[in-house]
Amino acid sequence: MTAPRKSAPRKATPADAAKPDPKRSAQARKAEAEDGFVTVEQCGVKFRIGLGEDMPFEVFEEMSTRPEPQTEGEQREYNRAITKALLGPDQWEAFRAARPSIRDYNELSDNITALLGN
Repeated sequence: MTAPRKSAPRKATPADAAKPDPKRSAQARKAEAEDGFVTVEQCGVKFRIGLGEDMPFEVFEEMSTRPEPQTEGEQREYNRAITKALLGPDQWEAFRAARPSIRDYNELSDNITALLGN
């Protein structure tokens, strides 16, 4: 006979984790139809990100020169490279200057991924 569980089982995702916003893909489509850019805020810094044909060419280069990520580590490196390319050098440095935590970076990356529809 086993003892009853004293507390509820832990959830795999923290309660305060960023939730996907269903409006994001609509926001991305609207941005592409208007001026091709969306704004994302993280760490008190606003980032202007080009979508579709307004995306920096460096993003295309990163995506086309890297093999498909096979491991979790490769996926993290791929996501970091794409995020850095999407922001460009000036915005990447502004993000770094804000002294972000890993959580801040993950939230920014998740928001960008949602905007791109991935």
